[in-house]
Amino acid sequence: MAVIVYGMMIVTDVAQEKSSRVMEILISSVSPVTQMFGKILGIALLGMTQFLLIFLVGALSIRSNVGREGSIADFIPLEQLPISLILYAILFFLLGFLLYATMLAMLGSIVSRVEDANQVVTPVVFLILAAFFMAMFGMNAPDSAFITTMSHIPFFSPMLMLMRIGMLNIPAWEITLSIFILVVSILAFAIVGARIYRGGVLMYGQSSFKDLKKALALSKK
Repeated sequence: MAVIVYGMMIVTDVAQEKSSRVMEILISSVSPVTQMFGKILGIALLGMTQFLLIFLVGALSIRSNVGREGSIADFIPLEQLPISLILYAILFFLLGFLLYATMLAMLGSIVSRVEDANQVVTPVVFLILAAFFMAMFGMNAPDSAFITTMSHIPFFSPMLMLMRIGMLNIPAWEITLSIFILVVSILAFAIVGARIYRGGVLMYGQSSFKDLKKALALSKK
């Protein structure tokens, strides 16, 4: 939900700036690449702040009900929650968000109208939903070969690897490999996405995936 909600903020923000012609003013003073990563990091920090506040309020609410009969604290023992799991959750949240946000910013750069945003980002939403449903299936079989393999694919590892860490004793090398692949994928999408974004923000008209190639060619000029 965080990736979809905050990721769509990036897409709609770019589309609004292009449709109102504000983008032409922005790129005259700030490079498109700087603007792209500024949006991603700014919205990522916004998402982290809001979710940390939500979790803080939830944790305080649970602690205030400790000792009461039938309290939710009986079902969510916070004192038994490993600190390492919390740190992994924050790490995979940030890495997963950066991966998808970079893809969404890249796709958002070829959108000229807010109305066209949903059409362009649909494949990314399907990837997020696929990761979610695989995580739901994986909770019943976290050690299956399918879930183990999928947890190393960068589009799915933020959910699946975190789920496996919470339910199994995962070797350190598996976690390190998953994080390494995720970081390399983010860097690769950042490089390609920055080039497409540089050309895409200058394009107007109907939006389609064919425009990605045009944006890439335009960025070279």
